[in-house]
Amino acid sequence: MYQKLITDDLTNMKQFQGTPYYVYISLSNFCNANCVFCDVHEQRYKQGHVDVEVLLDELQSLGTKYIHFIGGGEPLINKDIWKYFGKITNLGMKFAITTNGFYLDDRKISELANYNLNHIFFSIDGHTAEIHDQIRRVPGLWKRATENIVSLKKAIPKAKIVINHVLNKNNIDFFSNMLQLKDQIPFDFFNPLLIKDCPELEMTNQQIEKYNNSLKDYEKLSVEQHVEFLYDGINFFGIDENLDGMTKKRWENTNFKCYYPQYASYIDCPTASVYPCDCTIHRSPKLFNCGNLNEKTFTEIWNDVPMQNLRHKLEHQYMICKKNCDRANVLFNRTIEEVMLLT
Repeated sequence: MYQKLITDDLTNMKQFQGTPYYVYISLSNFCNANCVFCDVHEQRYKQGHVDVEVLLDELQSLGTKYIHFIGGGEPLINKDIWKYFGKITNLGMKFAITTNGFYLDDRKISELANYNLNHIFFSIDGHTAEIHDQIRRVPGLWKRATENIVSLKKAIPKAKIVINHVLNKNNIDFFSNMLQLKDQIPFDFFNPLLIKDCPELEMTNQQIEKYNNSLKDYEKLSVEQHVEFLYDGINFFGIDENLDGMTKKRWENTNFKCYYPQYASYIDCPTASVYPCDCTIHRSPKLFNCGNLNEKTFTEIWNDVPMQNLRHKLEHQYMICKKNCDRANVLFNRTIEEVMLLT
């Protein structure tokens, strides 16, 4: 969940506790890209096996406010997604998309303007086509994605555009160039992310040292370029006191109370499995798979004992997923904990 993107005041989020306020849906494991750091093409299950329209009705009845179409694969590769956009809009919910930008064009962007698009993440991993297309392994993808960002901001100015930027050894030396990309691309937020589980793209110690030594320059440049980060801190490799109020490195941040599954869920349509969040889908299914939509309804899974037990453990115990919890979820948990202390 992204604090700068949702429209509700997080200090009032307690009213939504116990409802699937923000739900991620992965429609399939089909993708036009073949990113160096992604294993989607190795996934055994490809096609979705969930009646998404029925699911959307059920989620709306449970109080869901946001649907986020995310990978798995590329969401916009699924032609039915446009039908889902219309249904979500008619049901009074909002939606988000994480995309590589390939399947948009001016006609589709004009159509998208008719629906309740709240925010959209574009994956841009380089300030040039050479860097980005080499990582994503699709010639011409950078040009197409960046042109679509420009078109989308003109057509739907109220929709928030976020640049997801996976920091790795091929692009970290050009961080300042990415900030200067704001001159060409009208994005609202910049979201640098650390590469995970991909040794071949891990940054060298020299690159990390250079990045750390340049932090003040990056922060100054971001102000000059009017670049707003989705999360204020970009000190990924040093001490960060903003994650949980304690002086810890990000990957040592393992003791926080996790309230996230009390507000969110992740639905993997290829396996029809329900997970407590967008991080646990990448962890052990044995630990985090809470049920199958071919066997039970989402409502039953949401209220069932496995999900309740997992929520309790995540709030009160150490679990392995906390070691690599996404920054968005960590900051959300910190905010909710502050709200709990005030009420």
